Amino acid sequence: MVGRLTGQEPWRLLQRGSVVFLVALLVRIAYVLLCNGSYALDVGDQAAYERIAREWVSGGQFMPGSSYRPPAYPAFVAAIYWVFGPHRVAVELAQALIGAVTALLVMLLARHLFSSRAAVVAGWTVALLPVLVHFSAQLMAETLFTALLIAVLLILVRDDTRGAGQAVVWAGVLVGLGALMRPNVLLLPAALAFWWRWSCRLPVLATFKKTLLCLAVALVTILPWSIRNLNVQGSFVPVSTNGGVNLWIGNNEHATGDWLKPGDYWSPSGNTEVEVDRQYYRAALQFMVAHPGRTLGLAARKLCIFWLPYPHATDRVPSVLLVPLVLVGLATSLPRRRTWILLATIVYFTLVSCVFFANQRFHVPLLPVLAVYAGAGGERLWEWCARKRSGRGVRP
Repeated sequence: MVGRLTGQEPWRLLQRGSVVFLVALLVRIAYVLLCNGSYALDVGDQAAYERIAREWVSGGQFMPGSSYRPPAYPAFVAAIYWVFGPHRVAVELAQALIGAVTALLVMLLARHLFSSRAAVVAGWTVALLPVLVHFSAQLMAETLFTALLIAVLLILVRDDTRGAGQAVVWAGVLVGLGALMRPNVLLLPAALAFWWRWSCRLPVLATFKKTLLCLAVALVTILPWSIRNLNVQGSFVPVSTNGGVNLWIGNNEHATGDWLKPGDYWSPSGNTEVEVDRQYYRAALQFMVAHPGRTLGLAARKLCIFWLPYPHATDRVPSVLLVPLVLVGLATSLPRRRTWILLATIVYFTLVSCVFFANQRFHVPLLPVLAVYAGAGGERLWEWCARKRSGRGVRP
């Protein structure tokens, strides 16, 4: 059963949560101000987000004639620029706030799945984990996307699975918004279907209805952008035209499993973004069919790359220290079927990267999910130590 707050517990959890939130916020603000927007934007995503936002705020069109990049994060950056001026630090301070809110959401998620003690451990983990603090000060979508993902999980675990589906509707809206940042999240309802059927033990028909509702709401959420793409490209493009190149990067004769340098790219002969996208898709699928062994080998490499610690100076040691707690929490929580939503989410995003291409930063949104397991693992270790101390106390 999902944990419920009783007695004085809500007030105590609120007190602890306020401290976690405040520390998470102050740490992130300090890091943002320390960096002071001085890092060089990479020539890929970050530079594109900056350019799109500045052009729109200065009176230009939003991504004129292009559907290559998902629109939600550059629109978020542009909204901050519109209010505070084109200053990257303003975006990063907003992300600091979002990161602190994420720590609170993780506490609530851990409390509903486990206990208040697990919630405190999970919240502090998210508040202080260096890689999450680092991404608050980066012009990248990870911080915002992570908050949306944790919100989806929290909404669903709070749901009475026999209810009218209001939680599923809200989850679908957030999945749609997430897809406008990372299109690969659009099929997350398939992973949720596993949870509804085998963890919540819903009948097949009820599971199908919830899955279809979640997916339908997500598609309705992205529909305005899909219509815009149809008008711009003359073809149906749900979110972006970079899916083909992303699949090809991970599945071609030069593929390493990770991102490729621009010099290693093949340039299709298409004249439009849609034509290029389709040619990349065809080339990648032809390679996968012609080289099944190589494709499986690349998938194994992608799995390793995906879960390597993020290459930041302060991340390796905390990641290693977190692993034992995560493994203990995962192992001891498997009999509790309601917690399988965490495992389904982890498996889903891992498999997506094994199909396309992998990078260490792609697992960043899953770190708060792992923090929930770490909270459960911390609680189990605390209980074990308490039993040990109690056992020593009663010996003659």
